[in-house]
Amino acid sequence: MKPVSLSMTAFGPYPTTEVVDFSALGTENLFLICGETGAGKTALLDAICFALFGQASGTDRTSKSLRSDHAEPSLLTEVELEFMLNQRRYRVLRSPEQMRPKQRGDGLTKESGSATFWENKDDEWSIVTTGGGPVSDEIESRLGFG
Repeated sequence: MKPVSLSMTAFGPYPTTEVVDFSALGTENLFLICGETGAGKTALLDAICFALFGQASGTDRTSKSLRSDHAEPSLLTEVELEFMLNQRRYRVLRSPEQMRPKQRGDGLTKESGSATFWENKDDEWSIVTTGGGPVSDEIESRLGFG
């Protein structure tokens, strides 16, 4: 599996949308994520794991705790990962269960988590499956591990 791009909105330390363009690496198959303590390295790994499997990379963080404490309440947390696997291009968009402002009146309401998994064939994106469990199962099946 080779990541192509990663978009994180209101995720971890990122209060808005941050995009990592892995395609800038070209044909390189190995890369290093490095930086100072607190620079966001684990957040990148958490985002990739959350997109693929619906959970963080470590056991001390739950999907509900991945929301940025600094994000505007109206900005929903979501992660989108585009990746290549066996010469095929895939995209997954996942958001955790989270609280959001009510559309009418004051207060907050619970927004259910969601997930959608696409495959690109002939430059056309088509939905493979939706829903947290089915998306995780489909990705695990294609990757060969969970």
